[in-house]
Amino acid sequence: MTRQPFSGSQCSSGNLRSSFFVQYFRYIAPIAVALLCIVLVGSFARSSVAETDASHKKAKPTPCSPSISKCGCTITTTGFYQLTKNIGQPGGTLNETDQSCIAVNAPGVGLYLAGMTITNSLTSGGIGIHVNSSAANSFIEGAGATLSGWNYGIEDNANNLILTNMSADNNATAGFLVQRASGVAIANFGAHGNGQYGVLLTGAVRSQVSGGAVNPPGNPGIQNNGVAGILVEGISKPFLASTGNRIFGNCVTGNLGSGIVLDEGVLNSRVSGNEVTGNTGGDLTDLNNNCGSNLWFGNSFGVGNPVTCIGQNVVTSVCTDS
Repeated sequence: MTRQPFSGSQCSSGNLRSSFFVQYFRYIAPIAVALLCIVLVGSFARSSVAETDASHKKAKPTPCSPSISKCGCTITTTGFYQLTKNIGQPGGTLNETDQSCIAVNAPGVGLYLAGMTITNSLTSGGIGIHVNSSAANSFIEGAGATLSGWNYGIEDNANNLILTNMSADNNATAGFLVQRASGVAIANFGAHGNGQYGVLLTGAVRSQVSGGAVNPPGNPGIQNNGVAGILVEGISKPFLASTGNRIFGNCVTGNLGSGIVLDEGVLNSRVSGNEVTGNTGGDLTDLNNNCGSNLWFGNSFGVGNPVTCIGQNVVTSVCTDS
């Protein structure tokens, strides 16, 4: 056998290093690329989480002083508060968390509106006054105040709130909204020209709407609202039935939809002593089979449905100038 001559160049140090590098790179490069991808993805994820946490971080509310002179504050301490001038938009900011002019978070608050106006002239959105669920046992005296231009003039989520002597007019959805609250009283009030409802109760329990009469004098109390003067919705999701509510002594006239409506699912409620006439969609309506457990009596009205349980027409003069 003839041996091939051995060439020293085949085993030179340069060739060995080059061969080793090629083999090393072939196996290491995919691992390096994978590690780089993991680092980049992790960095992006951490950045996204940080941005999400920042976007969901609750803004710290601006506490209201006892004398309120502009929108954009939250009542965070039990006590007495008073409006000192007409407020609204433009002229102030809105609370970031709920887009309200005034938010009430503390229980046992007394808020005196002093006959002032709370008006949104910019957006037809937001809430004039938002009473949160933490503000139970509070009292708002309007002394002839008017809330207008909001989505809701007043929204209440707190138990045992009293609202009296005010009007909520020309708001996009409703003048007054009571949602998932009990023991609420709306008294001596007006609600005119709201886009859908003068008063909307949803998931309300043992609450009352009364004295929506002549406010101001010569202008019937609950009038010219788009869908209904007063609507009590049957169920608020998650499940909570409206039950045990009282609607009495109200003047409900000329609404573009119905006058007073108890929705399907409303239980054990009473409608009495109201003057309800001239409403385009009917005056008194109960959507429960034969009125269910609800009682209707002593009302003055034109059209009631169903006739079997809505009660007899009784002449009453709620809509009279005072």
